[in-house]
Amino acid sequence: MEIKEIKDRVKIEHNRELIDKVKEQLHREKRMRQVLSIFAKSFSIFLLLVFFHLANQVKVHQFILEQVNKAYINVETIERSRLITYSLQGVAMELKQGNYSDAKEILKELPQSHHKDWFVSLTYLGLKDFETSQEYLVKISTQTDHLYHDNIDYTFCMKYHVIQVRNFYDQEGKKYLGRTAE
Repeated sequence: MEIKEIKDRVKIEHNRELIDKVKEQLHREKRMRQVLSIFAKSFSIFLLLVFFHLANQVKVHQFILEQVNKAYINVETIERSRLITYSLQGVAMELKQGNYSDAKEILKELPQSHHKDWFVSLTYLGLKDFETSQEYLVKISTQTDHLYHDNIDYTFCMKYHVIQVRNFYDQEGKKYLGRTAE
């Protein structure tokens, strides 16, 4: 009987060691999940704060002004007539001044071109008609040979979508997160 007792004790001790190892492994996995959970929550809060900061920094008019300044309007290099070139420059001036309705009227008279696509998308963005603006931006981004194709990069898309979200939550256009919209 002693040998059987010793064998049983050895088995019990061996099983206890296995149980301790499994408990330790489960404890490590639990700590790892907690650390990952805390990291994920912290990262989410960080992204949310970055988004709110960006939402307060991005202004529609300033964004359009930056994009108009990137436009490739040059009287000497454009292949169309000078009247069209001056009209495009007039559209650029109207957009810079925030006169989006006037820019829209000028654009109606112009023939189809890469410049017109770009300015129409910016004009409708200023008028907060995101569907029409999006149509033109999709058209520009799908045409790899489009003159403004490279302007639609990650930064542009991020700012554009921040403006969309900001407008969605601020339908009146007066205040967003305590700041006055411009």
